[in-house]
Amino acid sequence: MSTTPNIVPSYLGSVLPAASHPSVGERIVTSLADLSLLATDTALGMALATPAPATLTLPALSAIGAEPGLRVIRIFDRLGQWGTNPFTVAASGADKIDGESSVTLSQPFGCIILESRGTYWHVDVSGWIGFGGLTG
Repeated sequence: MSTTPNIVPSYLGSVLPAASHPSVGERIVTSLADLSLLATDTALGMALATPAPATLTLPALSAIGAEPGLRVIRIFDRLGQWGTNPFTVAASGADKIDGESSVTLSQPFGCIILESRGTYWHVDVSGWIGFGGLTG
């Protein structure tokens, strides 16, 4: 076993676009009145006390920055409500989510991961393969 540290000095103190994003916990949303995205949110758990269709508008990309990956947001359906009460994620203003103004999720207990890519939002669909329930 080598004792050489796995460090690249030129990257010290830098933020790499491919770096992982820490998730500091999930904020539980139990009311539509609480469904605004906070600057500190990395994960939202949707658990509405009164089930209803819901829409979340993403922050404007111009307020985030042009570097891809500066904002990652995970949204979970904690109670399986999205099947009968679809959840919509809308882009702000003229921004797009992979070319669409919004995406709607209708898979119970689903999850969507959104990442800012500088000029658009990207949906990580790796968790959706075989599950369906995502439309633009």
